[in-house]
Amino acid sequence: DLQGELRMLHMGDQSADEYFLKIDSLVTLLSDLGSDVSEDEVVTYAINGLSDKYGSLAQIITHKEPFPDLATMRSMVSTEEMRLRSKSPIQPTNMNASAPQVLLAAFNIPRGGDNRNTRNRDNRKPNTSTE
Repeated sequence: DLQGELRMLHMGDQSADEYFLKIDSLVTLLSDLGSDVSEDEVVTYAINGLSDKYGSLAQIITHKEPFPDLATMRSMVSTEEMRLRSKSPIQPTNMNASAPQVLLAAFNIPRGGDNRNTRNRDNRKPNTSTE
């Protein structure tokens, strides 16, 4: 049943445009068959089907007053999609706060002797006596 398909539709890896085109086509088919679905129901189904990366936006849309129509929701999701895309080249997902420290640690490895890296740390004269 088409209404069940609309209710269970999930965005997955689709773009916002692809997702909302699919919603539009299902709503049009339902309308052509005489089974109208309210705008609020369509928006609710669309919110429920958003990918996890839009979780915070879904919360905002759900609590927005007045409850948005589908065109407003589409605009909000498309804007967020563009924002997320523009961030990804700048902040690769494999980077984390410890990555620079790992690089620094690689250059501070002692080149022999004791591995405590304490040699002459206070610029004292080296102890050359043998005991």
